[in-house]
Amino acid sequence: YREVSKRIMAIIAHGADAFEAASIDEAYVDLSSLGQMDRAQAHVNALKREIRAREDLTCSVGIGPNRLVAKIASDFKKPDGLTVVRPEDVQAFLDPLRIRVIPGIGPKTEAFLHGKGVRRVAELRQIELARLTEWFGKWGGDLGQRARGISEDAVSNEWERKSVGEKKTF
Repeated sequence: YREVSKRIMAIIAHGADAFEAASIDEAYVDLSSLGQMDRAQAHVNALKREIRAREDLTCSVGIGPNRLVAKIASDFKKPDGLTVVRPEDVQAFLDPLRIRVIPGIGPKTEAFLHGKGVRRVAELRQIELARLTEWFGKWGGDLGQRARGISEDAVSNEWERKSVGEKKTF
């Protein structure tokens, strides 16, 4: 599986401004130099075709104005999906989604927010940043920004292992 992953990552990295492998089966790619979402979409469609032809595998992709929105978009249509979220459509895309789609919201944070009547991104976005900071500390401000589709996280060619884990799916 690792060898297949390496080959796929090499396909994905080709032609990217920056490439970051987030895990064995997830990567971020900066295609900013293409200049337009349509050109990025064409590039990604070519990558998807190449991965299918070489490895007989599908992949789900999200294209967005930043890494956060692209991540959420990539999970939107699985398997073998492609979701494009243009900058002007970010809030309309995020608002109806459950809060759990926001990276960093796990079961405990979700339960806490549900206790406050917050189930959708639109409801989370309505909460003042000061209140979120009161509830969650410094991370609350970041959470409020994420609910607005705002993230300054850049795709980095540098990658550092943060943990080792194993999952089995049957």
